[in-house]
Amino acid sequence: MQPRHAVAEIGEEIAGYLEASVQPPMPTARWQGSIDVGATRLFINFVGTSPHYHRRGVATRLVQAAEEWGRAKGATIATCDTWIDSPLSMPFWESRMGYQRKNVIFRKRLD
Repeated sequence: MQPRHAVAEIGEEIAGYLEASVQPPMPTARWQGSIDVGATRLFINFVGTSPHYHRRGVATRLVQAAEEWGRAKGATIATCDTWIDSPLSMPFWESRMGYQRKNVIFRKRLD
């Protein structure tokens, strides 16, 4: 399914941007490590606001709109990923939006 894009404008300024998609259940879900892949999922690929609009509700409204769109498309789960050391995004997703940590992605540089 094509990604959905949303732009938040305040006056003449672009205050925030979001990209999300609805993903169907994976045919191989029974062999996957995550039970979520067996459901229709809203995946929020990116959400951000310009620095002037941090902590002013712009990202919250963008995510809420994406969740509403995902529900209308049959999504029963919403997922995203973010940088674990981010002082902005971790509190945003966990405290403000009510998302829970479920997976860990490990990374190692090979050069």
